Amino acid sequence: IALLNALLLISLLALSTQAATITVNWVIPPGPALPSMTASVGDTIVFNWIGIHNVFIHPSGDCTETGAISVGATSGTSYTVTSSDMPSIVFACDVGSHCENGQIMTVAVTAAAAPVTPAPVLTSAPVTSPPGTSAPTAAPSGASITAASHMLALLVASALLVLLG
Repeated sequence: IALLNALLLISLLALSTQAATITVNWVIPPGPALPSMTASVGDTIVFNWIGIHNVFIHPSGDCTETGAISVGATSGTSYTVTSSDMPSIVFACDVGSHCENGQIMTVAVTAAAAPVTPAPVLTSAPVTSPPGTSAPTAAPSGASITAASHMLALLVASALLVLLG
């Protein structure tokens, strides 16, 4: 159980430091404005829409177009959050009166999680062999668990936790 818990913890820590892709349905909302959201430095926000829209950063924090910075004018336009966006960034559509009709969104920006150094691969203690035979070799020094291994460990650990109740 202790090894299972360790594998689960390692897997979760490795997965928690990966940047996220956040998809936004970029529309004129039925209410006063699109709901605000939170993103971390390094996350990518993808704006998808149907019809005629665009995405601008509004440093003013409102629908004032003075100083607005174009992000894109085609659906699928993306923006990767940076530390200079902290503590928040405002996106708006500058087509006609879309912004004034609520197509504006504030994103609270948080610092990226500190990267986690993967744990080294566990190796067995030195094995002595009888004369005339060769001993098994250990994993190379400094070998690390890959992201795929983390994912596999997470899946195995989750399945075992479910089975063990």
